[in-house]
Amino acid sequence: MRILVPVDGSENSMHAVEFIASRTTLLGRNPEIEVLNVQLPLPARACRLVGPVSYTHLTLPTKRIV
Repeated sequence: MRILVPVDGSENSMHAVEFIASRTTLLGRNPEIEVLNVQLPLPARACRLVGPVSYTHLTLPTKRIV
């Protein structure tokens, strides 16, 4: 089963992912849980302040929950 979980980085959203991952009897042996996080673009003024690297590519660390 594939599940898409929107997260905002909050503790509550991470608890939601952990909750879904712990439901193996409902999801089967190998569930695919995809986490989606969408951010609004930075305003132009903020982009000039932080520089191009900050807003063109950002890779956050991942955490394996299961």
